[in-house]
Amino acid sequence: MIAVLAGGVALIAILMLLRAFAGADTRLVTRGLRYSGAAVLLFAAIGLAAMDRVGLAMLAGSFAWGLFTGGHAWPDGWPFKSGPGGRSTSSEEPLARAGSTMPRAEALKLLGLEPGATRDEINAAHRRLILQNHPDKGGTSYLAARINEARDVLLNGRGT
Repeated sequence: MIAVLAGGVALIAILMLLRAFAGADTRLVTRGLRYSGAAVLLFAAIGLAAMDRVGLAMLAGSFAWGLFTGGHAWPDGWPFKSGPGGRSTSSEEPLARAGSTMPRAEALKLLGLEPGATRDEINAAHRRLILQNHPDKGGTSYLAARINEARDVLLNGRGT
């Protein structure tokens, strides 16, 4: 009888977890699964090391580190990063020249504005584009920086 009760409670708990899982944010679920998997592998590595199974412990530990860092050798990239703000760069995100200023015409084109746009129009265009292209929403940090630079050029008049 106790086994049937425990099974019923376990079934209800599993159904509640599945319902929460179905409505959860996929990024949070992925991160949670990655970190919990890394924790399980880390505890397995510690247990294997305690049983003097060093080779298997190192293997489990390396898998745990791979899960924890998302497959990178270092959690946030290599410590000697190159690029603006210490971020690593790729061919898709070219480095901006130091001290470069965006031409006013390019800033207007990037924000989709006409010459003579008002401060409110500039801010509205910036807000619309930054919401669409923010790195947290799937955009790139390079594009977000260019959108911010375009707004600054138009509002502060520092463009050429």
